[in-house]
Amino acid sequence: MIRELTEEEMKLSELTYEYLQSIGLPNAHMHTDCTDALRSMHNEYHFNQAKQDLMAGYGDVNIIITPDAEWFNKIRIDDAKWQADHEAFCRQKGEWCKKYGAE
Repeated sequence: MIRELTEEEMKLSELTYEYLQSIGLPNAHMHTDCTDALRSMHNEYHFNQAKQDLMAGYGDVNIIITPDAEWFNKIRIDDAKWQADHEAFCRQKGEWCKKYGAE
């Protein structure tokens, strides 16, 4: 049974694949580093790899889950260091694209 949820915040260590299935997100996407890439977690193995990679880089960050959000915003990372790194990466990528004409 899928339970209804509008938004929930938890630590990364508390997040499980079973929980994502219980709220209707069996094929969710999540950042695992500060780039703009998202990793698909379409089974428990890929979920555990993504969780381990994020934990290794940023520790037990806060996660915000919003099942009714756009696909790329259903699982968000609420961590100041990750956010600063992500913004710096996106800014640098934008500068590179402008410099080399890949806008």
